[in-house]
Amino acid sequence: MKKILSLAVMSVALLPVSLADVAHARPDVTRMSCSQAKSLIDRSGAIVVSTGTYTYARYVRSQRYCDRSERIRRQTVRTRDSNSCFIGYICVDVRNSPGR
Repeated sequence: MKKILSLAVMSVALLPVSLADVAHARPDVTRMSCSQAKSLIDRSGAIVVSTGTYTYARYVRSQRYCDRSERIRRQTVRTRDSNSCFIGYICVDVRNSPGR
């Protein structure tokens, strides 16, 4: 019983460390060069990245990574060396987009 209790206490104690690691797992494009950010999207196909202190978005390499009801929209972001770097696309739901 003591062994189970000590394992439970240890698990709870390590939980904040695990949650902190998850929070930092998302790549931050503002700390990358434009070419590094573009390469990340190209290699991954689709990935969620940080685009600022409290912002993030999912970027894709092509239409293939979007749902059938979505279309791609060209997207630029701020990177370490550029204020407007084309890194890939975002998926936009055509049913809810303006001009439909």
